[in-house]
Amino acid sequence: MNAPKLVVFVRHGESHWNAAAADAQKEGLSDLELVSRATEIASGRDPEGRAAFNWGLSPRGYTQAAAAAERIAEQFPDGFDVHYASRLRRAMQTLPVIAPRAGATYTPMLNEFRMWQCACECNDRKPFPREGLAHDLTRMHLFFNWLHARERGQRVLVVGHGNWITAAMRYPYQRVYVPPRLQIRHVRNASLTIFQYDYLLERLSLVDYDIAPAPGNGSTS
Repeated sequence: MNAPKLVVFVRHGESHWNAAAADAQKEGLSDLELVSRATEIASGRDPEGRAAFNWGLSPRGYTQAAAAAERIAEQFPDGFDVHYASRLRRAMQTLPVIAPRAGATYTPMLNEFRMWQCACECNDRKPFPREGLAHDLTRMHLFFNWLHARERGQRVLVVGHGNWITAAMRYPYQRVYVPPRLQIRHVRNASLTIFQYDYLLERLSLVDYDIAPAPGNGSTS
């Protein structure tokens, strides 16, 4: 086997930013107004005064992560051999809820795609830098290459981000197969996306993803 046996991606639980953006969207605001309003609601700032997009889990996010932990324990009773998460706070806080006694590797290869991250100017400050899609996809491919090289035959749990996981389904490459029948849908907070090793194709294949909302998880999160 030249790849992991199983890779389960879990999107992080709802963050304070998710909650703030959802509240702003419910008010029918434009994109720029949404960001400004969401920033006011979350009121997080980094030392340079820019909007802090690396916010941690909201109380609802912790509830969602706990619900995901129960589903994972039921669906995968044998557990996992290795655990990965991005180095962003919302993912780093989700993983210990799902696997409290597991060691983990936190890697920037799993950080969210920054080309979709809000990059507007807030209070006349400089926006966050933006990567191109090619750079984001390179990080994604590097992670799958890493799994193929380091985790052959292993069961892998990964806590990551919505756009990263969506891209793994939308832009598959030689390491991953996505059947045409599996249409891409919104990756909800604390949802599961499951890849298994296909012995015929000799690569990871998408077999299922969870489109049911986690507790308190609305369609805008």
